[in-house]
Amino acid sequence: MRSLEGVVQPAVGERLDDQVRALIAGATGSEPSRATIRRLVLAGVVRLNGRVVRQPARAVRSGDRLSVAADVDRLPQPHRPIQLTDADVLYEDEWLVALDKPAGIPTHATVDRSRPDLHRAAQALLLARGARPPDEAARDLPYLGIHHRLDRDTSGVVLFTKDRSVNAQIGALFAERRIEKTYLAVVTVDRSLIAPGSSSIAVGVRLPGTGRSATISAEWDARARPLAMGPSELAGIWPSRSSARGSGSVEISG
Repeated sequence: MRSLEGVVQPAVGERLDDQVRALIAGATGSEPSRATIRRLVLAGVVRLNGRVVRQPARAVRSGDRLSVAADVDRLPQPHRPIQLTDADVLYEDEWLVALDKPAGIPTHATVDRSRPDLHRAAQALLLARGARPPDEAARDLPYLGIHHRLDRDTSGVVLFTKDRSVNAQIGALFAERRIEKTYLAVVTVDRSLIAPGSSSIAVGVRLPGTGRSATISAEWDARARPLAMGPSELAGIWPSRSSARGSGSVEISG
């Protein structure tokens, strides 16, 4: 770990986080995200005139001394841009569009506005195709309504509305659970938990979006075919042995 030191530069801004960001960028050649800077400040590794400051928005003055005691060379790298193509569109009509969300990106904007998200990438795709905002009051991107989401590290289908007139109907379908969601997972069982002579497994699962857990029993066969699991509509256990009984856990995001 190396400590960075510098002096407040008025041209950079009047906030502590802006100054720390510029200091790190100057030393590493890579500008960290605002979320990363916020975490550093809250962690107490930033000093202003020799004193620890934990307020990212703290006002600074020209000539103030800054120091950062952190391994800045190992900070998260800047977010890579997302560019969707027509191949990512699974279904589309004049009211709806369903997209294939890749893992590693959030569904919608986060506190860190520099982090790309699926929603804005989808708007950019529609704009590149020639879609225009629905009315003069709209800003520079086509409208897309958000009715559900997948966690950042989860891939899958995300449905957006393209027209505000269908928001109520689509919202009601989700609220009434008339839209079916299916989650897939592969579960690996610890060999130390295996007992011979059985063909079932109990899996502890955190149900997505509920904060609740459930234990699901599933049968497998010796040919390692994927077998359906309920009640959370998970599917896909591939056993590593032909006959076993054991338990394991898997966290499914969505």
